[in-house]
Amino acid sequence: MTAEWHGDFDSNQRLYAEHRVDQLAVTHPDMDSDEVWEEAMREAREVVASSRAAANAIARLRQKAPVCYLSFYGLSGQSMFLKVGMSGHVEQRLLNIGTSNPLDCLWVFTASFPSMGKAFKAEQEILRHLKERHRKGEWITAEGDETVVRELVRGAESVADVTFSLLKGARDGR
Repeated sequence: MTAEWHGDFDSNQRLYAEHRVDQLAVTHPDMDSDEVWEEAMREAREVVASSRAAANAIARLRQKAPVCYLSFYGLSGQSMFLKVGMSGHVEQRLLNIGTSNPLDCLWVFTASFPSMGKAFKAEQEILRHLKERHRKGEWITAEGDETVVRELVRGAESVADVTFSLLKGARDGR
C-alpha cells in the first residue's frame, strides 16, 4: 500500500517517510501497512523540516550583520597583538582564531555594517591606519594595557567612521 499524502508534507518529508516505512516494517512486524505508513508520516512531520523551513533557517543564519572586529591577544591582562578582521559570524571566527593561538583573547571590539563590502572597507582602512604596527597578515603589534587598547580602538573608530562596542564575554578568551 502507498501513503495518501495529505497536509503540508513536502519532498524532504516524503523521502524520509518512504525510507522509514521499510525500517518500521522490519522492526514492527505486528503493525499493518496502514499503521506503518501513518507512523512513518508522523515521524517525518516531527523529525524532518520541510524544504521551505530548512531554507528559511539557513537564510536566517546568513542574515547576521557583517561585523568588523578588533581582537586583542596577550597574557596577564597585557595585550601583545591585535587581530583586525571581518565576519558574518564573529563568534565562530574568534573561536577559530583561538584554536591555534597560544595567547589569551583579552578584549574584542566589534562594529556592525549593512554589507560585507562596507565591513571590508572599514577593515582595510584600519589596517592602513595601523600599517606601522603591522606584523603579518592582519596581525598588528598592540603592546599595552586596557588604556592603550582603548586608544587604539578610538583611532580605529575615527578612521573607519564607526563606533566599536566591547563584545561581552570575550574578555576571558576561550
